[in-house]
Amino acid sequence: MQPYGVGEPRIIGGEPATRGQFPHQASVLIGGLALCGGSLISKTWVLTAGHCVNKAKTWSITLGATDRKADEPGRIILTANKGILHENYNRTSINNDIGVIQLPQDVEFSGESFTSSMRFFTSPNAF
Repeated sequence: MQPYGVGEPRIIGGEPATRGQFPHQASVLIGGLALCGGSLISKTWVLTAGHCVNKAKTWSITLGATDRKADEPGRIILTANKGILHENYNRTSINNDIGVIQLPQDVEFSGESFTSSMRFFTSPNAF
């Protein structure tokens, strides 16, 4: 008997995302070791799980990608150094498992609406 998930896809019945389908989705790489998901909630903040923020010092945030291993046009990768963990986060019970990560610069969407095919780009005023 093989362990659960070995040789099988991790998401059953899912379909690959198309570019721009989920423009707020972020890939959060913690210290180069662990991977979490996140959501861009403003030009400078990514919402993620608290356990992804807890005790970490740096995060690599990828935006505008559908394949974290491919070099896709419009994709940006930012290194963030500030995360805020919910003040009542409990590692044992996993209560209040929420945190935010501050991006080092603003990001903007290009496109007419959230349903259009969007790309991320750094704001020209961010430097």
